[in-house]
Amino acid sequence: MNYEHEAKPIASASRLSSRKNKLQNNVIFHNRFVDLKELTEFIGAADLYVHSLSEQAQITSGTLAYAFAAGKAVISTRRIGMPPNC
Repeated sequence: MNYEHEAKPIASASRLSSRKNKLQNNVIFHNRFVDLKELTEFIGAADLYVHSLSEQAQITSGTLAYAFAAGKAVISTRRIGMPPNC
């Protein structure tokens, strides 16, 4: 599975959206995997966690669980198996 290839369209759209909405000075994009220590630092510093599901294999995202556990506001695409009103 090539996650870097899958993430490129999402990352490009996210960068474009941040510029379009004049948020580029408030958003940081990192195009790399990070270790657990750095991940928890990023989540701790974040006001909001955004997660998009590009394939079914990602339905058990550890980063999403960390963001919830840290009490962060989360925006995510609809998860497989979730009722329509969630």
